[in-house]
Amino acid sequence: MQDSKLDKHLSGAYKFNIKDLLSRASQLSRENTFTIFTALAFILALTILFCFILFNIFGIASLEQLVTSQDSGLAVSFLVYNVMLAPMWGGIVMMSVSSVRKQKPTTMMVFAFFIFLPQLGLVSVLVDTLAQVGLQLFLLPAFYVYMASTFIVPLVIDKRLHPFKAIRLSVKMTNAYLFPMALIYLIFLALMIAGFLSLFIGFIWIVPFIYNVKALLYQDLFCFESEVENKQQEPTDIFNA
Repeated sequence: MQDSKLDKHLSGAYKFNIKDLLSRASQLSRENTFTIFTALAFILALTILFCFILFNIFGIASLEQLVTSQDSGLAVSFLVYNVMLAPMWGGIVMMSVSSVRKQKPTTMMVFAFFIFLPQLGLVSVLVDTLAQVGLQLFLLPAFYVYMASTFIVPLVIDKRLHPFKAIRLSVKMTNAYLFPMALIYLIFLALMIAGFLSLFIGFIWIVPFIYNVKALLYQDLFCFESEVENKQQEPTDIFNA
């Protein structure tokens, strides 16, 4: 049953209703915005502290100096830090997934997935590298990379997929709904612009809302029946697609 449902979704049978999706995400945001934003604020504070320490170590005194720096030690430090943060970002993803499943998320979930550090670190490096290459070529390739990577993290954590299998399945699902996915990401882009125009205040609602939209899509496209009920299920053979 689950096998056939996943195959149908991969073949484009899922009926996208963007208005309903955004409405459900808005409702979800009323329930979990504070929890998700608290976790995001913790990661932001950690990042500011890391940058303060790192800039003092490498003698970085300005943004221009940071951009033009050729110090390989600085680049490696940022790479390692991004890898170490990957499980925390995964925790935020799973906060939204838990909310979709009517489970109450907690801020401490940012520390719950360090067991997936190797997998999530690899995914983080691959996606960021491909996005950077895409930005060098043109904006559209980078836009596609971020869009196609939507489901990788929950597939790794929730379904226990190998990163390359998760990447393959996320790309296949995204390609099956390329137009509506592009519309959703354009909405995300418009919201991010609005967040900047609001002097960052709007991000308090916008960022959790974006995570909730992605979590709803993940649940709709990849999770069936008992998974919708109460708890995450162990991975099955259908996710070897």
